[in-house]
Amino acid sequence: MWCLKFNPVQAEATKNTLIVSIWNKGLIQYRIEEQDKYEVTHKLQTEDITDIKFDNKGEVFAISTSNGLVSMYTKDFIYLKEVYKSNEWIWSISLSLSIKMLLSGTSEGIIRAHKVGFNKVHAVYKNLYAYRDRLTNIIVRNIETDISVRIRYKKYVRNIAVYASYLAVQLADEIIVYRLLNTSNMRYEMARKIKCEKECNILLMGGRDIILCHEKRMLQVNLLEGEVEEWLFDSNISLAKVVGGPIGRENVIVALENGDLFKVFIGSSLPVLLMNVKVVVCALDYSCEYDHLAIIDCSSKLFLYNIKEKKVVHEDVNVTSVAYNKEVNDLLAYSKEGKVLAIKSGNLPVTLQGTPGTVISFKRSKVYIMERKLLKEIDIAQSGIMRKYVERKMFVKAYKIGCLGVNKQDWLFLAFEAIKNKEFVIARKVFIKLKNMKYLELAATTEEMSKMGESNSLIEAEILASQKNYKEAAHLLIQDGNYNKTLELYVELKMWKNVDKIKGKINELENPLVPVNMKDLINIQVICFITN
Repeated sequence: MWCLKFNPVQAEATKNTLIVSIWNKGLIQYRIEEQDKYEVTHKLQTEDITDIKFDNKGEVFAISTSNGLVSMYTKDFIYLKEVYKSNEWIWSISLSLSIKMLLSGTSEGIIRAHKVGFNKVHAVYKNLYAYRDRLTNIIVRNIETDISVRIRYKKYVRNIAVYASYLAVQLADEIIVYRLLNTSNMRYEMARKIKCEKECNILLMGGRDIILCHEKRMLQVNLLEGEVEEWLFDSNISLAKVVGGPIGRENVIVALENGDLFKVFIGSSLPVLLMNVKVVVCALDYSCEYDHLAIIDCSSKLFLYNIKEKKVVHEDVNVTSVAYNKEVNDLLAYSKEGKVLAIKSGNLPVTLQGTPGTVISFKRSKVYIMERKLLKEIDIAQSGIMRKYVERKMFVKAYKIGCLGVNKQDWLFLAFEAIKNKEFVIARKVFIKLKNMKYLELAATTEEMSKMGESNSLIEAEILASQKNYKEAAHLLIQDGNYNKTLELYVELKMWKNVDKIKGKINELENPLVPVNMKDLINIQVICFITN
């Protein structure tokens, strides 16, 4: 026996498990039950092993061999990857995945530091979120119902892609495609296995095609016909994403390491250059109308682009994930380092709140966040955003924000402000949504008044009267010098004392007995009487 190690984690699955390296026989894992009772749980035939090191979480271990090879395995002896190949014997290794580092020492007295680690492997499509768990499992979750399914393998999961009802999983030498049969219980069935030993660092799924990306090459593989199309670019591909389109003609956004962004249509051999963003793209998302683009570069800096104008409209730093709202075009949420969730809408200032996790999706007023394999649903209040748009007289945007979820008082505020600003279409939409016939008639009345050239004060007085704010309505009418309308208002309310006062004022104006320069004083007195 050359070396031996206990698994450092004493969980139920790994309790008292011991890995032993035996010269010329490879690795054997024992589970020790009592002092003199044990069972062999795993065996691995490999080169003569000189050292074994576990990561502190006990899920992964590394081995070094007499022929200079350093490799990594799961605790269940599933091969992960080769880390390093040397010409000398490697006598000792040390592993820490928390800092993504592996050290090796050779017979020549050389210590080398190797960068190791496992990138987050996940994919999102509408309500579906798929991610790799424990390196060999897949979990697919419906983010709205929080129902999930786990798919287990005895191989290392390299990549995942999800699109429409399909899920593609890349293993060491094959790609397995599943079809979603039932969303209520997340039941999948295997649809096809494709032998694939080609290198691939990005896997995409379309309606009937698989897209494989590696270095400068992107390959389309049809599920029935095999390889169909291939694209070669001038620089390595850093990111690719399917952003919709008809089946068989999906639109793929391809980001290159030189900063070029291409639009590629499946079935077309000619990529279309969108723009050059001058950074290496690590994450991106499109707005629902495909005219805004959010990208995160490898230094965690966020850039929001207006695609038509090809210019940056917003920047931020320390950003880890981003998602556009599915209903409102320029509304998005993104996670920042330090457990912060940011909400950005149009040209309004960013609002921040303390929420740890990774933004997965943003639907209506709900942001879905993953934190330590737990799905959280954060309800974002839209009232403040809507009222800011109203203040800026942007009533169409305010209405779209309101449709994400605001209360009745916010709707009425939007509708009455829209009437005051002669945005009668928006006001009618709000009153129809509220099913309020009285206010719907008000919108028709005030629109007719506006067409007839009535003053804004008269229109606002009509709104105040409909809200039973009679005192303020009368005040506006008197300020506007519209005593006849004021008289009609008081007659309708049967406020006879005020009727007599207004009638006297009307008679006074028709038969003036005072000098002209005294009229303003009388107006002030009448206003003071009414308001008091």
